[in-house]
Amino acid sequence: MIHLANRIANLPIVIIGTYRGGYSEHNHALGRTLEELIRLGVRPLKLGGLSKDDIAQMLQGLSQRQPPESLVSVVFEESQGNPFFVEEVYRHLVEDGKVFDGVGQFRTDITIDEIDVPENVRLIIGRRLERLDENEKRVLTAADSGNGVSVTLDWTRFLFINVDLSVYLERMPVGEWICLDAVTRPQPNGIGVADTLLLDERGRIGRGLQSLLVGERN
Repeated sequence: MIHLANRIANLPIVIIGTYRGGYSEHNHALGRTLEELIRLGVRPLKLGGLSKDDIAQMLQGLSQRQPPESLVSVVFEESQGNPFFVEEVYRHLVEDGKVFDGVGQFRTDITIDEIDVPENVRLIIGRRLERLDENEKRVLTAADSGNGVSVTLDWTRFLFINVDLSVYLERMPVGEWICLDAVTRPQPNGIGVADTLLLDERGRIGRGLQSLLVGERN
């Protein structure tokens, strides 16, 4: 983060970094980073969590229906109002079959005692990845390698930071092999995109897009 802050002051880029309250007290590296960012002129903005009403609106947007109070209370309790965690907790509960009844309607009797939500988002995402088969995992790994195999600038002089990956599959892969046909397009303003065509032994299966920040090394 300090590396980025030193290099993007004059670029049309907004970078938002988040951390949960209390982390800096137990993570000395984070504490030192925050101190250095403040010295550079970056000012932290303290945000509160979403209210129950906010979470109800968010769940309504995710499900396209009015959520019951029991579900809102469970998600509020588990997420503490963190918007990203709200979405991940909801998806986790849906995938575990805890949200809807046999006819596809919201359960109104869901309680916090019957759910098993991991303690943080990383564990939730890890559980979701565990549900993928080996072919699906191999596609995601390959898609994340597009920038690495399509070198356009000298790696010893330039630094590439992959800040986002989106994978679009037209069908699931067949066979063991995943082929990449990738190109990276860095721009003078420090922004780049790696565009990767994904193929298997039968042909095209989809694309992977990586957004990049590009800068010269010290």
